[in-house]
Amino acid sequence: MADLKPAYLVHGDDEVKLDSWRVRLRARAAREGSDATLEILAGDQLTPAAFAQATGALTLGLGLRYLLADGVERWKEKELGPVLEAVRALPADTIVLMVGTGKVSRKTGPAPESLAKAVRAIGGEVQVCEAPRANRLPAWVVEQGRELDLIVSEDAAHALVERVGADQRRLVRELEKLACYGPEGGRVDRDAVEALTVSDVEARAYELGDALIDGDRERALLLGEDLRERGAEMMHIVFAILRQLRQARKAAAMLERGASTQELASALRVPPFVAKQIAAQAGRADAARLERALERLADLDYAVRGGTNLDAGTGLTLTLAGVAE
Repeated sequence: MADLKPAYLVHGDDEVKLDSWRVRLRARAAREGSDATLEILAGDQLTPAAFAQATGALTLGLGLRYLLADGVERWKEKELGPVLEAVRALPADTIVLMVGTGKVSRKTGPAPESLAKAVRAIGGEVQVCEAPRANRLPAWVVEQGRELDLIVSEDAAHALVERVGADQRRLVRELEKLACYGPEGGRVDRDAVEALTVSDVEARAYELGDALIDGDRERALLLGEDLRERGAEMMHIVFAILRQLRQARKAAAMLERGASTQELASALRVPPFVAKQIAAQAGRADAARLERALERLADLDYAVRGGTNLDAGTGLTLTLAGVAE
């Protein structure tokens, strides 16, 4: 968006690219400070009438006006009259970014075609952002790594896709995590991926631990059921939860003694940015609930190992219901 055009329509199913457009618009408006204004229309607020009103509204500001219309894929061709008129009559000081999320079919995005034609007619830009297919994801991971100054080997890219799956946002988050570790020369190999990333099932198990620490009973039960449906190994679930709870308890004790983030990171053997997250969570946690959770999970661990006749899945549900309350 260096040389600004009057309007942009970016639509498709590449969530990472769409996020990038949103972030860049917000960042640009923020850099310009009081010389620019940014209005965002999304959800129920994004109607054709509201869009037309926003683009035609007068302003006392001296700089550019930016408008983000997020969700234009919901607009129907028959209701686009006010929108098309507004696009054709955009004031010179107004820049519009329209974002549409949905499947790409034959290189056509989810937004109405007449909207795309209107944007092109005024010299605007239309981009169809298509998510990479499954067989292209490793190459996509390598490209995303370059943007983070990482040199991701082909083998490492395949390993990351195998562990995380096709969720682009999660793939980017895992790459950002790898970048935070500052690998030598920015090089990422399969060993680094396997040591520093978690599989989808593992990630859900850790989310479950977070829900217990936060006392979110409903979310804990939903995550527990989801893991059971995925066929996750019960011992893996128990181990992940215990690890989260023990980290939170240790962090709470260290913080009470006045420990720094660096000391916490060293004691927990995690990078500083992870230590900050654990510290924030530990600060919100209820100490009594943490102790109760550890006791009940120890009983569950005993049951899972064959100590009782209780079904492991039922035992997990009962434990979660009892802990997060």
